[in-house]
Amino acid sequence: MKKILFLMACFSLSEQKAQAKIYFDHEPEPIPVVEIQVVIPGGFVGRQSGVESASLMALSELMEYGTTKLGREQFLDRLAKFGADFSFSVGREYSYWTLTFPWVSGTSYASLTEILKENWSKPRLGGKELRTVKVKLQASMRSELDNDQAIVSNNTRRIFLRSVLGGEPAYMEDVQLLSETTVSNAFYQLLQKSPDVWAGFTGPNEAKPFVEHLLRSVFSGQGELEKTPLQTMLANVPFQKTRAPKTEMGSKNFYIFDKSERTQNVFLSMAFAPQETPSADGALNRELSQLLGAHVLVNNGLGSILPEEIRSKRGLAYAVMGVDGRYLSFDTLGFGANPQSSRIEEALKVFKEATEKSYVSGEYLTKLDSERWYNDFRSFKYERILSRSTAMGRLAARKEVVVGDSSYELYASNPAEWSLSKEDVAAQLKMQWSKSTVLSAIVGDADKLKPLIQQEFPEFKVQVIPYKSLISRHVSYQ
Repeated sequence: MKKILFLMACFSLSEQKAQAKIYFDHEPEPIPVVEIQVVIPGGFVGRQSGVESASLMALSELMEYGTTKLGREQFLDRLAKFGADFSFSVGREYSYWTLTFPWVSGTSYASLTEILKENWSKPRLGGKELRTVKVKLQASMRSELDNDQAIVSNNTRRIFLRSVLGGEPAYMEDVQLLSETTVSNAFYQLLQKSPDVWAGFTGPNEAKPFVEHLLRSVFSGQGELEKTPLQTMLANVPFQKTRAPKTEMGSKNFYIFDKSERTQNVFLSMAFAPQETPSADGALNRELSQLLGAHVLVNNGLGSILPEEIRSKRGLAYAVMGVDGRYLSFDTLGFGANPQSSRIEEALKVFKEATEKSYVSGEYLTKLDSERWYNDFRSFKYERILSRSTAMGRLAARKEVVVGDSSYELYASNPAEWSLSKEDVAAQLKMQWSKSTVLSAIVGDADKLKPLIQQEFPEFKVQVIPYKSLISRHVSYQ
């Protein structure tokens, strides 16, 4: 991974193009701790082979193994002298380079710069380090099969990626084919296509010159940093991506991951809608409606409607959880729960009713008591205001805009001025649901579950998949 990181950053950023642009964003923080977050466009999504995806997975592991000159222990020891915590990870659409360390006035950080520059330009990508990483990745895939929550969460998204977007996720066979060549090639191509990066930094003003020097040294070959306002940067730099589905949207599929002898079943339903879903109230109100609706329905703990209906009133499940508001360039709605297997028939009826009243009729929202709506809306606003009350929170909000998890319009708006009715929110969720591809999944005994699901969800196409096949490329999604 380190060698890959080297090829990716040093070769493609410094050699392939004269100099990469670093869009620099500093949020001053008087506490003497420096935290740097670098966002690099490029991740697992869009890979045309499972081996390429697996190679990128290996990058996230290999970075900690030092450089071609420094072994893992030496590398970590040298970082430890500065109290530095360093990581690199490859995500769905972006890769993340992060560094945190205490700032001590008068200290020379030159050797820290050199260590990180060497790690980025000459990482270890083969040999025993790669063999170790292959074993870890395979073990991680096997361990996922023991975690029912991971099974439904990861595979629902994996199915959408593979069957709707045409991407190629990594499977066990792909990890077995990893080599230094595949990892190096994946690393190079990741930054070859998108060498410009966004770098966010929180820390004292005194540390700013060093941070700028560090970023130039590691990422751009001493090039100049771009100190461009966020809105201007977004208008000129294609950090955010819009992905078109390869198949027609609007289908409904229910996947049963066949796993017998469960005392509880884990259920998840996710609706994926293109972000261009129309809204008469504009993009800001569309996004606010989705976030506020999720807050009122499921994301506000036991005070939300679905946890109240499923857990508090009926005791059907201990956990009721929401989903991320966006996946890739699609808006998402939905919820999950872990009902008791002995009450699964009742639970499925309640899940169907909850889906209808949340996203089809909108009854849960439109019939909500006005005082409760007011209090829920107020708690939603306060939550957003509180999240931006710290330097780290404000920088995190801008990072969400950069990677497309939030719009600039939402970031720039004042929560105190937000105004939506419960009818507005219900109407937007109904419209979004009607345009969505819906994927539902459950872990449990297929012989018991299939007739119940076909009875309660007749509009869904039901497929049974043996859970042990989920980590194999031979798994087939209808």
